[in-house]
Amino acid sequence: MSLRLWLQAARPRTLTGAAAPVLVGLAAAWHESASLRLWPALGCLLFALLMQIDANLFNDWWDCRKGVDTRVPRLGPVRLCAAGLIPMRSMRRAVVLVTLLSALVGLTLFAHSFSLEAPMPFGLPAPLVMLLTGAACLLSFAAYSTFFSRLALGDVLVVVFFGLVPVVCTCLLQDVAATPRLWRLALAVGLATDALLVVNNYRDREGDRLTGKLTLCTLIGPRLSRALYLLLGLAAAALAAGSFHFCTLRYAWTPLLLLIYLALHAGAWRRLCRLEGAALNGVLAETARNIFVFSLILAATLW
Repeated sequence: MSLRLWLQAARPRTLTGAAAPVLVGLAAAWHESASLRLWPALGCLLFALLMQIDANLFNDWWDCRKGVDTRVPRLGPVRLCAAGLIPMRSMRRAVVLVTLLSALVGLTLFAHSFSLEAPMPFGLPAPLVMLLTGAACLLSFAAYSTFFSRLALGDVLVVVFFGLVPVVCTCLLQDVAATPRLWRLALAVGLATDALLVVNNYRDREGDRLTGKLTLCTLIGPRLSRALYLLLGLAAAALAAGSFHFCTLRYAWTPLLLLIYLALHAGAWRRLCRLEGAALNGVLAETARNIFVFSLILAATLW
């Protein structure tokens, strides 16, 4: 097996979605303290990237194990296990290895949490907060593939683990307390990221229906799914806009930047309304780009 196949299985194009919330969390911490701690910053980024890779590998292995990609035509990127390019045993070992690496990085962040002095959510001790959060992250990718994604709850998982958790925890690990504005921005990032899942499930809705996989798109139908995609971008931009006071010079230009994101999001939505099947892979790529642009806008405003 070549390195190229493993890179393909890791799906590097999806990694911007993992990096984006960490970037926002670091910018928020800098905004509040004018300083950053190097290892927690790099550790949060590495943990997020490893978690995304782990999820991609596990999904490849799990769907092959369940025979999902053999029962209906595959519209998205090739599943390496189902295509016979990577043996299931090798993919399972890769999942275990990446999970262990993620846990190792998480343990270093857990050790760092003993030095934190900023107030934690619910008044809990910082090590307990980080231990519970890290464990939840390590379980989330398996929970998504085996449970949440088949009960129309995948969107909830995306908002939590691609918005609220990484943004807030990244900031907390910089020893900066989570403000109400930070929670709003974290929710905005989660909603913007969920648009990616909506495109994916919209593209696969017929195959999911045939295999009995219940996603939000199969539940509400194509018309409402298209409306949901547009609404997620609008809600994310509205939450971000409501987090800044535009009367000050520092934030006066933020609405213009958010309009850029909305224009990109609207363009992707128009293509979503016109296209079907594998042609929607282009919309998927555009949506990933838009999420990263949105996060860059938030980070630039906070910085």
